[in-house]
Amino acid sequence: MTPEKLRNTLRQETASASDFLALLQREYTALAERDADDIEDITRQKQSLAHRLDECGRERDRITTLAGYEPGTKGLQRLLSHYNDPELTAIARQLAELALQCREKNLAVGLLIGKGLAYTQQARDILKTGGQPTGAAYSASGKSVATALSNTLARA
Repeated sequence: MTPEKLRNTLRQETASASDFLALLQREYTALAERDADDIEDITRQKQSLAHRLDECGRERDRITTLAGYEPGTKGLQRLLSHYNDPELTAIARQLAELALQCREKNLAVGLLIGKGLAYTQQARDILKTGGQPTGAAYSASGKSVATALSNTLARA
């Protein structure tokens, strides 16, 4: 197996990961600005990009396995050492950095979604109780915890 096939696959995967990171950044902004139309569009694009990234990862693992190494990061690192190709190593390093950035941005998006859900839950609770206090307190993790008083709808 020549390094060219791996190089092309890693380039495609790097381009897809870069696109995915840009989309995650756009999603974060859309969530912060509560832009529902953009969020819907982003969701469709994310599904397509996630599929493309999955295909690239499977192809990378296939190449690694055909070269006699185990699939995954360890096998890729061993194959890169075998090829001893600085450009190929640089592409793989860039891909690893993009993957880390995607994980970090995805975590930030998840936290923002969590905050939005908490805000929505609080608004829903206010509507259910007619604006009456529910006796809510906060746990050590910052989540709302209901205490002895229940909402007015539950008592009806």
